[in-house]
Amino acid sequence: MPDGSSNAIPISVRLPADVLEKLDKVAALMERPRSWVILDAIREYLADEGQEVLDIQAGIEELDRGEGIP
Repeated sequence: MPDGSSNAIPISVRLPADVLEKLDKVAALMERPRSWVILDAIREYLADEGQEVLDIQAGIEELDRGEGIP
């Protein structure tokens, strides 16, 4: 895994066969485990789209507290 974390929590996910096939090809070409590629992809998603969702929610919460600009 990218950070070598020993406190990782195992999860289960169902993937379509074509996605799993591509994932395995990428992992093999990078000489990395499948889980490393998945973790890297999730981190990239959270840094981009996931962060956008969190920022929007934070803005909504600010407005709910009356902290918006009139």
